Amino acid sequence: MSFVMKKYPFSCFLKEEMALYADSRKIEVEEASFVKDLLALRSFDEYICSNAVSELNIDSINGWILTLPDITNKTLNRYICNIRVFLKYLSALHGRCYYIPEFKSEEDEYEPYYFTEDDKNDIYEIIDNWIPGPNNKLPWISIELPMVIRILDGCGTRVKEVLRLRMQDIDIYNGIIIMRDTKNKKGRRVPMSEDLSTILSDYCRAIGIWGRPQSFLFPRSTINEHAEVRDIHKRFRNVLIRLGIRKPEDLKKHERGPCLYNLRHTFIIDSFRQLNEKGISLDDTFSYLSVYVGHFDLTETQRYLKFCTDLFPEDIDRFYDLADSLAGKEDKWDRWGL
Repeated sequence: MSFVMKKYPFSCFLKEEMALYADSRKIEVEEASFVKDLLALRSFDEYICSNAVSELNIDSINGWILTLPDITNKTLNRYICNIRVFLKYLSALHGRCYYIPEFKSEEDEYEPYYFTEDDKNDIYEIIDNWIPGPNNKLPWISIELPMVIRILDGCGTRVKEVLRLRMQDIDIYNGIIIMRDTKNKKGRRVPMSEDLSTILSDYCRAIGIWGRPQSFLFPRSTINEHAEVRDIHKRFRNVLIRLGIRKPEDLKKHERGPCLYNLRHTFIIDSFRQLNEKGISLDDTFSYLSVYVGHFDLTETQRYLKFCTDLFPEDIDRFYDLADSLAGKEDKWDRWGL
């Protein structure tokens, strides 16, 4: 126990339980999830110590939630989610029931921006002529940025998954991207259009990684490390500001506004629209699209539909009914194991 305690220096009366829990989570979850677990536990530990809490109850747990910084409900729910799992761990460990806090409503808190074809044309005009600033430390960014955006736009992938790709994950001849290092550990094969495959082939040769299977597709300072999400986010955000799509002065505190993630939203909405225009019903398509974009289950895909219900009003109610029946009444966060 002393060895575990040294790794996780918690101080409250639950320090031993917190250390054991953290040690088990480190084995069970990905590193990014584990870091979020520690942030929540340390925050909870500090609150208990600062307020001389000697027993967990409704007041002490809700009191901790009230001390969390001014953040969006989505971010707040991540903290709550982590502590909910810890409290369930305590319940099993001590053989008693602890109060489990409720999640804060996220409904309609954020409405993503939809990129029109004109928006995309303007974006490509800028990024295809991107000139790095004088303090730029990314030697390949001027050709990486246009390629990353084209994959996000053409395949609806997550930016983190794209940046983790290696040359061995690209099947140029069959037009396939093999997604291995993915969210929810849902590996999948993503088809590309012929034009995108051609552009990607030219890119790989231009950057010098063709024939080097272990090289990252989007290297940072060297080919042995991949570009970071912040590298792409920052530059794409500046593009949107230059185009007037993103207006920082109009955004409220913690408001996301138009950003890189909206390329994925746009891809999914456009996919639904195209299928609908071809006369293909949602019943025949949404499950395939959910797998294609790497969603954990249909409830994730369902979130995107509230932004395009005008496209297929007759199908939308049936989709929600079906998604709800598949999800059942089980708590989504519990099913994710978070």
